[in-house]
Amino acid sequence: MLLPAAVIVSIVAAFCMLFIDTYKEKFTSGEVVMNDEAYFYRVYLPASWDPEKKWPVILFLHGAGERGDDNLAQTAIGIGPFLAHHALPAIVVLPQCRPEKWWTDRDMEEMALRA
Repeated sequence: MLLPAAVIVSIVAAFCMLFIDTYKEKFTSGEVVMNDEAYFYRVYLPASWDPEKKWPVILFLHGAGERGDDNLAQTAIGIGPFLAHHALPAIVVLPQCRPEKWWTDRDMEEMALRA
């Protein structure tokens, strides 16, 4: 028996929320203000992070399904779950694209680079 698409989407969404609640402490929260509007992002710092040392930086741009303004959904898919279970010797920045926007929109590009 096949499950209806709505049921599958609900199950996936519930799993993502469980992940977010469990691992959100792995990521610190940040904010960029442009044109009097706040945009949010998350940052992963390695356990051995030392501000005196140079570190590689990964800018992770999520897919359309993680757009929003909750500053959490972008950690649920892609590199976020990997970072929850594995150490990575790099700083990872995870900005969140607005729901009605795309990463190719000029303001989203600028926000991602400022994060």
